[in-house]
Amino acid sequence: MKRILLALTFIFTSQAFAESDRLEELSKTLSNGLYTHPDNIELPAVSNTSVKLREKNIELSNEEVEQNYGSTAYRAIAKRYVNTASLNVRDKPRGTVVDMLKRGQSVLVYDVSGKWERISKEFETQRWVDSSLLCSFNGCYKVVSNTTSQRPLTYTPSSITYTPKKRVSSSIGGCSCGSGSYCYGPRGGRYCYTSGGNKSYR
Repeated sequence: MKRILLALTFIFTSQAFAESDRLEELSKTLSNGLYTHPDNIELPAVSNTSVKLREKNIELSNEEVEQNYGSTAYRAIAKRYVNTASLNVRDKPRGTVVDMLKRGQSVLVYDVSGKWERISKEFETQRWVDSSLLCSFNGCYKVVSNTTSQRPLTYTPSSITYTPKKRVSSSIGGCSCGSGSYCYGPRGGRYCYTSGGNKSYR
């Protein structure tokens, strides 16, 4: 019990000395004129502009934020065009068909996975298309029709007709010398044709 009383006496005595030291330090400060009351401290005046800025609420729409500051989460990496009559839109690569696009429609690409491209933003319902059915510039999806009709080439071999020469008959009409028949010319001359086809006058 005596030990407890001695300990309490020591504690109270220490606190009394500490309070005495603080009072002594405060007295010295006041006597030297080093203490300034808070009401006497001069603070710089707050400008009207600062007050207005502090009280103003600045609101920007999503379009203004994206236009002024951009958005890495929603920024497209490419613009593509549908280059087929109809293009299936799937909920994931090789997934279920959820929509269909027509030739010439433009899409924005936000991600690529192999041969598949995602055309939906980061936090939207996923929409994937086959990249092999897209093209990269405006007008690339137009179908070019070939109006030039090519006629099939036909080969017709030329037919060669052989006409044998006519033989001169040794007997011309009834004026054959061998038959004894003669013919008469316009001046009254008599002639016949020999076996060689020559005219012989008699």
